[in-house]
Amino acid sequence: MLRADIRADKTKIMADQIQLSDSEGKAFWPIYNDYDHDLSKLNDQRVALLKEYADSYDTLTDEQRKSLADRFGKVSKAVSPKTAARFVQG
Repeated sequence: MLRADIRADKTKIMADQIQLSDSEGKAFWPIYNDYDHDLSKLNDQRVALLKEYADSYDTLTDEQRKSLADRFGKVSKAVSPKTAARFVQG
């Protein structure tokens, strides 16, 4: 519920700041809504990953860390599983 309120506030702020004409708004808002939806899904995945990481923090093996970090592809290829897991945590 809080996230929905924040998204609504963010949309209102965006609308106030960019002040689109009716025709611009018709073109812009569907694009923005798709972007916001995709961003929300990514944030949901990150929250789930953080929860999984936090719930098993004391017992994580390197293999489990790698599994978690692999979900953030480029990071896990660039650094160690432990460092990638810390990235996910932050």
